[in-house]
Amino acid sequence: MRKIEAQTIKAIRDLFTMADFAGVYFKKANMIVEQNHHGIAHTVGYRRIISARLHGSEIFAIEPDHNRAFYDSCGFETNTTKSRLNVLMSCFSSQCGIYQKHFEWYLSDEYARSSDPDNKWNGFCWLPSRIDADSYHWKQVEMLAK
Repeated sequence: MRKIEAQTIKAIRDLFTMADFAGVYFKKANMIVEQNHHGIAHTVGYRRIISARLHGSEIFAIEPDHNRAFYDSCGFETNTTKSRLNVLMSCFSSQCGIYQKHFEWYLSDEYARSSDPDNKWNGFCWLPSRIDADSYHWKQVEMLAK
């Protein structure tokens, strides 16, 4: 895990407790973490979205109130994009990741296998989100984000 990835994860985690904040919370090099609100709080249709952008493209969005996360390569299947998505998946979705085989991307997850037996990465996916404070990845984030 790179330091910028750890700082990105920490910023997303910080926003979970800052429900009233809106706008850019973290910006460093090619990464931006922001929070947006759509609708009126505590009403039907309200959505609070925490997102991470790589070079301006939204590669990750999580809806804390709905326990789901969105991952998107935005058409850029690069090592940097794959690294960022893998770190985000390891912290916010259970036992999930992207791997490459013969220049093709695949999703390594039981959830994906049930919907697509080939596991081929189609560019984006929605996964159930989780936050496990005791996980190995969270401990790495705490050490590296300083």
